Amino acid sequence: MPMDKIRSLKSRRAQAARRELFLALGGKCARCSKTENLEMDCIVSVGSEHHFMSWPERIRFYWQQHLQNNLQLLCPTCHHLKTFLENTRCKILANQTALARAATSFVEHCAAARELHGVRGGEKSSAAE
Repeated sequence: MPMDKIRSLKSRRAQAARRELFLALGGKCARCSKTENLEMDCIVSVGSEHHFMSWPERIRFYWQQHLQNNLQLLCPTCHHLKTFLENTRCKILANQTALARAATSFVEHCAAARELHGVRGGEKSSAAE
């Protein structure tokens, strides 16, 4: 069988599997119920590697996510908003983590300085005099 026909057959199978998956997911946006231009979205992100897979591999990936209850359909607007909120939340958490580390480091530094200089509770100890 010529390669063009094999590619065409794989493409038709992938398109059929995609239609079947869309129907299994309800055929509408999980947030606003729109039914046009829907995109598949992993509810809990699993990275972006699947975006670089061939279409048949990607469909298999999405079916696996669906079987794990980790897939939904979103319209482009809802998908963009979800992604924006996830990215913003990640940045906020990263900033909070960095601030917590800095505060802990500062507290540890102050404690070490107080110990080094013999200061307790804001007063110099008699041993340091």
